[in-house]
Amino acid sequence: MLVTGSVLGFGLNPSHKLGHKQDRLGRKLALFNSALGGYGHFSIEHNLSHHRHVSTPEDPASPRLCERIYRFVLREMPSAFRRAWALQTDWVWPWGDFSYFCFIQITFLK
Repeated sequence: MLVTGSVLGFGLNPSHKLGHKQDRLGRKLALFNSALGGYGHFSIEHNLSHHRHVSTPEDPASPRLCERIYRFVLREMPSAFRRAWALQTDWVWPWGDFSYFCFIQITFLK
């Protein structure tokens, strides 16, 4: 468990950096690597929402003033997932490609 946690913990930082790349392969690798750690929604929510709404009440990834770390984690993780789900639904559902998002989230979050 320690090795898995370490690998996934260290893997999230490269995933974050790859998610900012312009090339498609880098973004797909970031999504895949994040999904392995049960955090596949991060690449979607971070790039489409967090950068736009950073440090505002609409941003679940920004801690509130004087918010403790445990409260932040309990608020951020489900809120970011719901936000990513809503963003993907709005973005890909009209074109019928919603299955990719479901596949990544459901397959790799087991």
